[in-house]
Amino acid sequence: MLKQENNNAYGKTSDLILRFCYRRKTTVLDDVYFTAPFKIMKPFTSATSARFMILSASAGIMAGDQQKINICLEKGADVELTSQSYEKIHKMLADAEGTRNIEITMANDTRLFYMPQPTIPFAQSAFVDSTVIHLANNTAKLFFSEILSSGRTAHHERFLYRKYISSIKIYEDENLCYFENTRYLPMQQKLVSFGFYEGYTHLATLLIFNFANSKKLLEKIRQLITEATEIDGGASLINDDKLCIKTFANSSEVLVNFTNTIKKVLNT
Repeated sequence: MLKQENNNAYGKTSDLILRFCYRRKTTVLDDVYFTAPFKIMKPFTSATSARFMILSASAGIMAGDQQKINICLEKGADVELTSQSYEKIHKMLADAEGTRNIEITMANDTRLFYMPQPTIPFAQSAFVDSTVIHLANNTAKLFFSEILSSGRTAHHERFLYRKYISSIKIYEDENLCYFENTRYLPMQQKLVSFGFYEGYTHLATLLIFNFANSKKLLEKIRQLITEATEIDGGASLINDDKLCIKTFANSSEVLVNFTNTIKKVLNT
């Protein structure tokens, strides 16, 4: 068997650079640059906002893949970003992994809904992800969601991946206001137990920064969690205008619907 080398299948780092601006009373994609496998779909626009879908020609994250994503929102931009399908992290040999680095910069008076589709780590896969977000000040509104499966549950693969490491750093006015360092190592941790997935198979993380009426929103989200029959979790107010929500379920669809419900609450 040939050794699986930890080299990007595309020969170099896969780049995606997006810059949005507010022009003529609407948000437009002012500049874009991408290399394989990335593409960007033509947007769906409304009166002021724009919904963009990031496309990928790849079947998912492969051994050695290295991705770099840079997103910039200039003053007034209102953007929703999503991905075309669930992201699959494929099986890899013991010395291989995939990596991704994301940097998001938001000027004042901007709003971003960053809502990629759920991630599914296959058995024996390994992935390292880093996200850094810079908010100019508290007029930059951020809705960030991430849904991580325990594996291909329909194939009875639960926590059979080698590692999933993800860090999120959010700065506001150059001050670090949120830091999360996730390290899931199934061979070393009992991820089904208390403090991890607690018997569930899917976990959603939602970060809601600088939206109005955060305390009322917190109460509404807690009510939604309490009334839901298929999810469990909690919501915390980090400070006066920043929320962190963690919810569990046994289906990614349930968590996607829950995320969309909160999004609708914010838009009403």
